[in-house]
Amino acid sequence: MRQTVTEFNGIVRTCLVFFCSIGLLASAYAQPKLHDATAGLVQKLRQSKPDTSRLRLLNTLGEIYLRNSRLSDENTHVAIQYLQTAVQLSDSLHEQTGGHRYDSHRLLGEAFNRSREFDKSEAMFSRIVREQHALGDLGGEAATWFRKAMSLSDMETDPVRIDTAFGHAVRLYHSIGNYNREIEARLEMADAHSRWGDYDHAEQEFLDVIELSREHECVQLPYAYYLLAVVYRYSGNLNKGLGFAMDALKAMHDTGDTTRSSLCYGELGLLYQELNQPAQSEFYYKKCLATREKRNVRQYVIYRTASLLVTELIKQKKSREALTLLLGLKERNPPAGSPEAAIMAQSLANCYADLGDYDRAEKNFMDMTRRYRESEWSSEVIMIGEYDVGKFYVDHRQFKKAEPYLRHALTLVAGTSMARHKDIHYMLFKADSAAGRFLSAIHHFQQYKLLNDTIFDAAKSRQIEELHVQYQIEKKDEDIRLKDENISLLTQQSKLQDATLLQARVIRNLTLGALALLVLVLGLVYNQNRVKQRTNLRLEQQQREINQKNFSLQLLVNEKDWLVREIHHRVKNNFHMVVGLLGTQTAYLRSEEALRALADSQHRIHTMSLIHQKLYQSENLSAVVMADYIHELVSYLKDSFDTRHIRFVVTSERLDLDFSHSLPIGLILNEAITNAIKYAFPDGREGTINISLRHMSANKMCLSIADDGVGLPGDFNTQNTTMGVNLMRGLSEDISGVFSMETHQGTIISVTFAYEAPSLKKNTVATNHVNGSL
Repeated sequence: MRQTVTEFNGIVRTCLVFFCSIGLLASAYAQPKLHDATAGLVQKLRQSKPDTSRLRLLNTLGEIYLRNSRLSDENTHVAIQYLQTAVQLSDSLHEQTGGHRYDSHRLLGEAFNRSREFDKSEAMFSRIVREQHALGDLGGEAATWFRKAMSLSDMETDPVRIDTAFGHAVRLYHSIGNYNREIEARLEMADAHSRWGDYDHAEQEFLDVIELSREHECVQLPYAYYLLAVVYRYSGNLNKGLGFAMDALKAMHDTGDTTRSSLCYGELGLLYQELNQPAQSEFYYKKCLATREKRNVRQYVIYRTASLLVTELIKQKKSREALTLLLGLKERNPPAGSPEAAIMAQSLANCYADLGDYDRAEKNFMDMTRRYRESEWSSEVIMIGEYDVGKFYVDHRQFKKAEPYLRHALTLVAGTSMARHKDIHYMLFKADSAAGRFLSAIHHFQQYKLLNDTIFDAAKSRQIEELHVQYQIEKKDEDIRLKDENISLLTQQSKLQDATLLQARVIRNLTLGALALLVLVLGLVYNQNRVKQRTNLRLEQQQREINQKNFSLQLLVNEKDWLVREIHHRVKNNFHMVVGLLGTQTAYLRSEEALRALADSQHRIHTMSLIHQKLYQSENLSAVVMADYIHELVSYLKDSFDTRHIRFVVTSERLDLDFSHSLPIGLILNEAITNAIKYAFPDGREGTINISLRHMSANKMCLSIADDGVGLPGDFNTQNTTMGVNLMRGLSEDISGVFSMETHQGTIISVTFAYEAPSLKKNTVATNHVNGSL
């Protein structure tokens, strides 16, 4: 009876999952923006059975819509539908899902946070934590706390709940000795404190993480340097920020992991921007934009980087260049949504404003403002937009139009750039001065001066003193008027002459006293200002010298890289010229043996040329990514012979091999693959050639070329044979390798050699199964 009930429950669950899937299919087709990206997955989902394959499809679709939930609330709703179905299926497949059982649950918890259904999210995460804790799965429990913290942090909800979740994750990762994940959690927690404006707390946390990363040689060290540089920039300590940003860039190059290099380039651009050094800022913004376009990152990030670069170009009176850059970006990568369109409108408006095209500038600014108000944006993005509009109107002396934008920007500026903060106060000082609100103008100028001094920017104090004197004069006039009225009342009770003399005496004494006091105050202020100016001038001179040295060193590094690339490029061109000469020579030969020899030489030279081509195209100028190189070499050899009956299987670890090893390996591959194509499959016989490059141990590698062809002849002598075999054996000896050649269901050629690369990425294998073409 119990078994019958269990089977019935299983059937009900299966039916429920099926009908929910049909509903989700309809929702997916209703999303035109994501239809192209999800159409193939939806088709597979319709054809899938209620098993782990369907579960993975549901999770993938749910995650796609969740990651695009900022585009529309409908995407969040569709994500929740997919993930609820996935959770039901996961529960029904309890024993089959294994360690991935809670993937659907975690994603659903994140989706509930995105839809601001915080109670449902809390219930979902609490359920996962309880079950993992009961199973003793500390690693899984830590991962769940971390995912919860990241989800809450992304929504900028209750800081106490976020800190609690991060704290649990850090404690659990530490207890199981997973220091890399512990450091990652600590970094994200410190970053959250930084985003909340708690810079002192965040600074100490980042310093602790940096010390821990050095102790355990963690790859997160460059990212920690970068985040600490951001904290110092927001807190106004630009010199420290610049130093740590440079440290981050150096650490990335030292470790060979440049995946986050665009972040460092962007941060250096921001720091030099706030130090008012537009040439250096432009240099790093251009590197950042080129890197992000090359890596095809999210379009919003590319547009935001271009916007910052345009600002620096405008500062240097390069508005035409900035406009050309924007129009080119818009043509090759049109805005995909409202956020990108808003950024483009903002940047174009700034360009047109600097070029004097008032109407186009104002039109684009209004388009930007409308788009910002239609969607949810971060306070910093809205602040920058309002700042730009306010500055535009202030520059055109339309202070009444500028005021609402500037005052709104002032309410959002807390916790953001101090440079923009001081500029907003300065523009409000101008607006209030024009409107005759001198007390308010003095307040804004004082705030501007205070912020300006904090970031070591010399300024004048004469304007605020003039306003202060003007205010005192108006106040004194009012006092004199009141005193005159009192004196006129007294003159009614005494003689006119005595009252006039008394009034003159009082006015003279007050005037002399006020003048003496004013001279004393002005002398003190002037002396203090002179001391501060001398100090600031010394600091600025030192800073300019440091920056000039850094800039010169950077130019030397760039020139060295260019020269190395040029050498590889010219060597490659010379190889191509030799190949061309050999090809020309074949027209004058009639001997088949000579033609074959020339063809073999052409293949060998092309193999060496390809090495130099990969070197000058790579960021790493001293090593070749062997997985990519092997694929291109095999593709070239396939095009050089008739290989329609041969299937190639390439299995290579994703590793960088230095030039002294990559060139011999490439020539060995050329000889072995060419021989297999020529002799292993006579008369169009179908077969497979397997090429493998992998680690046998930490410091030993094996290159293998195996085919399932006819094998070696019975009278074949491996010790005294053809030039190709002798060449392979000699190249193996060049890299201190062991060469072997044997027959076992075909021919197997292998080279075992010692090699230990510091940039090896373990457990990353690139495999292509090809039939007829790569």
